[in-house]
Amino acid sequence: MKLGLILFLIIPFHSLFASEMDSITRRYESISDSLLFFNDHMNTKIAHIINKANEEDVCSLDTLDKWTRKTLTARVDKVFIFSPLQLIADKSNKIDKLHIKFKDSIYKYVSFLESPVLQTFPLAPLISLNGHLIGSDKFSHFLNLGYEYFWRMQKGDDLENVLNYSKFLEKYFWGGISTGIISHADLVANLQGLRFFGRFFSKGVDPLTGDDNSLRAYLDCRGNKWVQLREFDFSEYVDQGWDEGQNCNAYRTKRITRKVKRAIKELERRSGKNYSCPIVPTTCKALKIKYSNVMKLILSPECLGS
Repeated sequence: MKLGLILFLIIPFHSLFASEMDSITRRYESISDSLLFFNDHMNTKIAHIINKANEEDVCSLDTLDKWTRKTLTARVDKVFIFSPLQLIADKSNKIDKLHIKFKDSIYKYVSFLESPVLQTFPLAPLISLNGHLIGSDKFSHFLNLGYEYFWRMQKGDDLENVLNYSKFLEKYFWGGISTGIISHADLVANLQGLRFFGRFFSKGVDPLTGDDNSLRAYLDCRGNKWVQLREFDFSEYVDQGWDEGQNCNAYRTKRITRKVKRAIKELERRSGKNYSCPIVPTTCKALKIKYSNVMKLILSPECLGS
C-alpha cells in the first residue's frame, strides 16, 4: 500500500521530467558518433516547420512559433514528457547507444526512499554527439527548456535571471527533489537551447558572444515565404559541458554523494582507470573560457576549481 501511494505521488510529478542517466560507468567503451543522424533529423524538422508555416500564413512569426512548438518541443510518452528528438534517441535502433541498468550504475547504493524515481524509471541511454558522451535527456533540455527560457527573455527577463531560474528549477524541481541528482550539464544544454532559438527566430543577441542573432539566423522571409538560410548542426552547441562526466553532478544530500562516490571508487579499483569527475580536468579550462560570463551559473564547482 505504501509503495503504491509513493508511486501514485511521484509518477505525475516525474512526468514533467526527462530521465536521469549515468555517464560514468561505461564511458571508456567505444561508441559510434551520431552527429550526422541527429543533424539530419533536426534539419528535416526545420523543413517541416517552414512548410507548415508557409502553407498557413505569410511570414507570420506567430505561425512559425506555433509550428516550432508543435514540431520540436515536448511530447507525452507514457508518464514522461520528452522532446521528439529524445524519443528518437531512446527508441531508434539506427544509432549506437550505451544502456546502463540501475543495479550496475553509480547510483546502485542509493535507496528507494532516497530516490524513488531512480529505482522506478530507467536511466536514459548514452550517445556520442560530436564526440561528446551525453544522455538522451539532453535533447529535452536543449529543446523544451531552451525554448521556454528563450521566450522568457523575449518577455523582458535578463540572462542572469533566466539562468538563476534554470538553476533553481534543476536544484528544487527537475532533479534535486525528484531524483536527488542536480545536473550542471542540464544547465549547459538549457543555455545552448536558448542560443539556438534566438538564432532560429532571429531575435536578441547571443548570450555568449553578444552578437546579434540575425547574423547566424536560420530563416528569412523572402517573397512572402520562410526560407532556410543554413543547415542546423549540433556541433555549434554540444560541448564537454553537456557531459556529466566532465561537468559534474551535485546531489541532494551528503549521504547520496557518499554512496555515488563509493560506487565510483569501486569502478576505479576494478579497472585502474579514473572515473572521478571531471574525468579529464584539463577540458574544464576551455569551458571556463567559453562560458566566462556565466560559468558560475552553469558549471560544476569541480570544473570551476580545475
